[in-house]
Amino acid sequence: MKLTSIFFDLDGTVYSGCSAIAGAVEFTDRLAVSDIEFRFLTNRSDRSSEEVANHLNSLGITCNSDLVITSAMAAAEMVKGRRVAVVGSENLYKVVEDAGGFITRDNPDDLLVGFDPKIDFNDIACMCSLLEEGVRFLATNGDKWIKMNSRLYPENGMVLAAIESLTKIKPIIVGKPNISMIDTALNSINNTDGSTILIGDNLETDIMAAQNAGMSSILILTGVTNEEAADASDIKPTWRVRNYEELSKLVFPG
Repeated sequence: MKLTSIFFDLDGTVYSGCSAIAGAVEFTDRLAVSDIEFRFLTNRSDRSSEEVANHLNSLGITCNSDLVITSAMAAAEMVKGRRVAVVGSENLYKVVEDAGGFITRDNPDDLLVGFDPKIDFNDIACMCSLLEEGVRFLATNGDKWIKMNSRLYPENGMVLAAIESLTKIKPIIVGKPNISMIDTALNSINNTDGSTILIGDNLETDIMAAQNAGMSSILILTGVTNEEAADASDIKPTWRVRNYEELSKLVFPG
């Protein structure tokens, strides 16, 4: 296999909270001096690509904003030129507005929901009312949790589950396992004369996204998925590694 590019998930794959996953810095350093391009794809919509790049640089991983693709960016493309009610972070509002979406809760075409720990019951009631009016239901991502500093925290999927239980309406998920971000990443790489793999810690989002895109995948057991869950799941990656030491042996054999 001639490997020309690698797409990384972030939370649980490259870092956990404020700390880099053991071996991630050394692995990306090795990539930087190889012929393999790489991009970072995150389902989180609450931070800009610049903020993500700054975070990675603070951990010792050399990065610029052009290497980061977020679910907010993919969602903004879907609501360009449309009236959209946004419920989410300040970053999601900004990205949608910059892309040409008209943000309003007055007769919107779309409801777009993204991760924001400040979402409360009033927000959920408002979203349910909008859905009863027949607006298109979009969500940046459906992740149920993220792992930070060895603890699991609720993510956007928890809010979506509450809305769906009340309205019986399922959202259109823009982020992984949808392939929108993968398509954006593929369009950004220079060398397409070879294979691309996606590395992630979540079977339902990262590995499914790779399968949906017809791409090879590597499940790394540094985040939300452990060995038992991986064995029990019907979603199977192309390869599975426990850590970056095993990943390095797979990507850089010999």
